[in-house]
Amino acid sequence: MKKIFITLLLTIIIASGAGIVKAYQVNVDGGSWNYGVSDTYVWSNYYHGKKAHYSTVIGANKFSSGYTPKGRWSKASSVRRPGWQIWKANKAYYGFY
Repeated sequence: MKKIFITLLLTIIIASGAGIVKAYQVNVDGGSWNYGVSDTYVWSNYYHGKKAHYSTVIGANKFSSGYTPKGRWSKASSVRRPGWQIWKANKAYYGFY
């Protein structure tokens, strides 16, 4: 009975289109970093009030925000690379100039 319930529950979740989302908001290196992977995208957004910085993602493609002045959000996103190991296939970064 337990196997039937779990199978039914997984079928409902998959059929409903519920996606996987792993998102984080952390304070790091004196700034704020928002990054994650959804069922469609990988993203990296970083804010620092005192240093110029950038955000980069590697998913299906590699994108970078480029130079972002202090006091502004750097933003980068890409369609995510498929696969069940989403953090091995999709990467999010930030850095400083």
